[in-house]
Amino acid sequence: MSLLLVMLLSFSVFAQEAQLSTVVPGEHEITVVYNEGGIVLMDGELVPSGSVIEIGRFGDIRLDIIADSDAHLKKVYVNGEDKTDDMLYGQLTLENVNTDIEVIFDFESCDGSDTPEGEPTHEDPCVRMAMSGNVFRGDKLLPGGRLEFDLGSNSAEIKNGKYSLSEIKDGYHQVTIYDDNGAVIGGDGFSIAVSNSVSKMKIERLPNGTQLITVPVGTKEINVDFIVNDDMSVTIKETQEEEESIIDTIIPNTSAFLRENPMIPTGIAVVTVFMFILIPLFRRKRKDEEEEA
Repeated sequence: MSLLLVMLLSFSVFAQEAQLSTVVPGEHEITVVYNEGGIVLMDGELVPSGSVIEIGRFGDIRLDIIADSDAHLKKVYVNGEDKTDDMLYGQLTLENVNTDIEVIFDFESCDGSDTPEGEPTHEDPCVRMAMSGNVFRGDKLLPGGRLEFDLGSNSAEIKNGKYSLSEIKDGYHQVTIYDDNGAVIGGDGFSIAVSNSVSKMKIERLPNGTQLITVPVGTKEINVDFIVNDDMSVTIKETQEEEESIIDTIIPNTSAFLRENPMIPTGIAVVTVFMFILIPLFRRKRKDEEEEA
């Protein structure tokens, strides 16, 4: 009994002197995994599948998803839980991260050609449209260059300030703008959304800075201008139709027509000369006949 009491007293004293603590990690790891059919970006940079991103505790992270031209994002899993509904305009935001996270993006073909045997195929969920407009650097049209979309998977030449893209899908996109010397002069991200709640195209900037182009269901082509700012960011605006005056329209068209048909001015000149000669002669002859009568 005495020996047991001594041992208990010794443990009590040790417990009072010892300090128990829990080590809280200052950073967490975000593992990004995805299959073929798209890519994942962070801050405009490619995140290869299998990459591990370190983030401070309670930090936020945004991943931008670009699907291939013939694919779309099917599912998103965060630590095994389906978070597809948390995707917004092709972006996934993880807030207040307080543990290690594994994010899996599952892409599939638009037409369902890669659907495993035995599973029902799906209807094509991808929405495609043409896009065209102007490219400005400040308030001046960019005479030449190139628009490159989604890290080079799609591109359009700039000619006399104008560009034309035959096809682009809804979702998130990254645009890089080159001048006619091949130098990068600007770039930014934007999203295209199709909605039955709008009757005409609407362009707005989301709270996270991404520019969103919302178009009505059934839209076949959108007309937007890309404006390169001094800080190399890009502003997207709806293309405005130019109101040309009658004089501005007729004179250039007439001049071009006459240049293509050089004999017409000569003919007009000859007819004019004859009219100035024949009309006075005709009037004089008529007057003489009246006087004679």
